[in-house]
Amino acid sequence: MPRELEPYEKIERSIIKKYRKELWNPFVYAVKRYELIQAGDKIAVCISGGKDSMLMAKLLEELCRHSTVPFELRYICMDPGYNERNRRRIEENAQLLHIPVEFFETDIFEVANLQEKNPCYLCARMRRGNLYAKAQSLGCNKIALGHHFNDVIETTVMGMFYGAQLQAMLPKLCSTNFPGMELIRPLYCVHEDDIIAWQRHNGLEFIRCACRFTEERDSSEDGIGASKRQEVKALLKELKKTSPNIEKSIFNSIHTLSLDTMVGWKSGGVEHTFLETYNKKKALQGGRAMDAALVIMAAGLGTRFGEGIKQLTPVGRHGEIIMDYSIHDAVEAGFNKIVFVIRRDIKDAFYAAIGSRIEGICRGLGVKVECAFQELSELPEGFECPEGRTKPWGTGQAVLAAAGVVDCPFAVINADDYYGKEGFRLLYKSITSPAETGPMTLYMSGYRLGNTLSETGGVTRGVCVTDEDGWLCDIKETSHIVRRGDAADADGVTLPLDAPVSMNMWGLPREFMDLLREGFVDFLKENGRELKTEFLLPIYIGALLKEGKARVKVLPTGEKWFGMTYKEDTEAVRRAFAAFEDTGVYKAELFSDL
Repeated sequence: MPRELEPYEKIERSIIKKYRKELWNPFVYAVKRYELIQAGDKIAVCISGGKDSMLMAKLLEELCRHSTVPFELRYICMDPGYNERNRRRIEENAQLLHIPVEFFETDIFEVANLQEKNPCYLCARMRRGNLYAKAQSLGCNKIALGHHFNDVIETTVMGMFYGAQLQAMLPKLCSTNFPGMELIRPLYCVHEDDIIAWQRHNGLEFIRCACRFTEERDSSEDGIGASKRQEVKALLKELKKTSPNIEKSIFNSIHTLSLDTMVGWKSGGVEHTFLETYNKKKALQGGRAMDAALVIMAAGLGTRFGEGIKQLTPVGRHGEIIMDYSIHDAVEAGFNKIVFVIRRDIKDAFYAAIGSRIEGICRGLGVKVECAFQELSELPEGFECPEGRTKPWGTGQAVLAAAGVVDCPFAVINADDYYGKEGFRLLYKSITSPAETGPMTLYMSGYRLGNTLSETGGVTRGVCVTDEDGWLCDIKETSHIVRRGDAADADGVTLPLDAPVSMNMWGLPREFMDLLREGFVDFLKENGRELKTEFLLPIYIGALLKEGKARVKVLPTGEKWFGMTYKEDTEAVRRAFAAFEDTGVYKAELFSDL
């Protein structure tokens, strides 16, 4: 005669027998599909006392018994301030179900209930933090929460209806405050109706929400009450009457989101817009998007950098150099021509490191690549390089060297500086817009001083003075700038960290080359026999400004600029690009999203 099963054994059997299709199968499916559990995991199963977390505990227990992947479970229950009745109900159910729960106390309800604004947000954050901390103290690397299929779709709909955003609930998350810890949701594919059916079949009574803000619930225990979530729950219940598959459609929609149809989105906290790639795609499809070139000044060695060519120093995890990221951001913004300004003596090293590779990538994107050479001897007719001069003629001559291959509006950047995506978007939009009447209009990306300082030593920056409409009035070249708390210091002079500065990122019309050529001739007439004086682009633009021959619109950007002014800056730059990849700003295969 077969042995009479214990109550907990009957409940366990109901999971894998009667409700196998409804509970066990979707649970196992989610674990496998989203790779929630790996060999060696130690998972803290978080018990709230409700039906969802109790079922999750039994499902994980069953999986742990039979899985070929070894992992451990610890069952924890945080008491946020339950009343005596609820605490006792949780203990009794844990005993009934043979769940070895470890309780620990907090004062979360007491603290959260004092907040009139956003008490639920505060409560959720405090709960999550306490659970992570407890799990970590037990040697766990993951916590498991009981959010189910309906929580997922309700959160998605609530975000659209009440939060004005398309935002889903992920099946797993990496903790930002507890390194090495993850959150997993094993019930991700399990429907709440099936959980309720299992609960009623076994005659189980679990606690409902114990918070005073969400006490109002329906007596049928289907979870419909008065909160915004309950409104959505009731709405979906009503819609299912005429559209039985509506919940499945919502769930599938967060797995098949088409970013190509999104006007805007966020990734890693960074906002993006469809305009980032629209102009490039339009050009590739034969549209009338205006041509624009990016001129990259890559001829200088950088005396403070030490030996080697700093422009070719790898900073990305996969060997990328700073120029790779600048080219990616420029093409993404709409630029369809790249012009490298280099010296002939570094041509072979340059092409080995980037030139040939970038040409291949850009060819596939419909972007043309040209090379121009900045040489001491290449001067306007009637001028010769003075004997003994080895110093380059400066950034003005570097840009002028590209005149023969630039036949459209263009932007100018330094090869060893990172400017961020926004600067390229702003410049492309500005230089490809219809020209205004009046003096020639030039554009400059204006960075906040605090976003451009080095942690290694003092820097020189062109601190800008603008009028109330954002037009440049003056650039003051300022040396030895270092951070001092909430401000910057330049030899005893205090500067605000939000002061706009020029980082040699310019947007210029093609006609500017004619002015630049005239300016270089005038410079050589006065300084052509000097051995070190340079024809610098910012200084020449400043002269044009004062003479009324041009005006400069400063385009403010909040992006963080960084470069390798000093050799010691390299590691900080590498860490920054690693963080960009981790947060989705850039793909591991850099150009794969273009």
